Amino acid sequence: MWVSTQGVRIFPQATTLPDSTTPDQTTPVPTYTEGAATPPPAPSSDPGVSDGDLRGAIQIVASQTQRSNVAHASSSQQGDSASSRVNKFLQLDPSVFTGTVPEEDPHDFIDKIHRTLRVMHVTEKEGVDFSSYHIKVVAYSWVEMWEDSCEEGSPPARWSEFADAFIDHFLPTKTMAALATEFESLKQGSMNV
Repeated sequence: MWVSTQGVRIFPQATTLPDSTTPDQTTPVPTYTEGAATPPPAPSSDPGVSDGDLRGAIQIVASQTQRSNVAHASSSQQGDSASSRVNKFLQLDPSVFTGTVPEEDPHDFIDKIHRTLRVMHVTEKEGVDFSSYHIKVVAYSWVEMWEDSCEEGSPPARWSEFADAFIDHFLPTKTMAALATEFESLKQGSMNV
């Protein structure tokens, strides 16, 4: 058994070479196992091959194998990234907006969703998809109408456009003005006390 300087164990494995003149000639073919101590150098049977040549060849094979493993791992992570992001979003348990409960605050809903999306570092497009998933019942019919109102062939909607349209629909300017007036009067009343 040999081990490269990178800590990869290499076990000689006998392989029969096709040779009609010698009935059963075998040559060791190295295989590797990660994470072992380096053994003493193996003697070379060929006088033209030095220990340094052998070690160099082993290091090349080991580094190519490591690069192959890293490339495979990163490609499988990219394939799972969309589903893992959806799972992460659901685990963060953002609030749901139905549009049917008078106590629901559309502005609070958008703020909570925005914080969740910011923590996840999602793209503007993903933000629209994720937030529309948490809009249910009557409010979801608005999402469908809003999506249909976007021109065909236009770029995907951005989170900021979606949030503005949502607030404009569920918390119209008149309502916001009335709430602002009520807030100011409450603020003035608390200052006089």
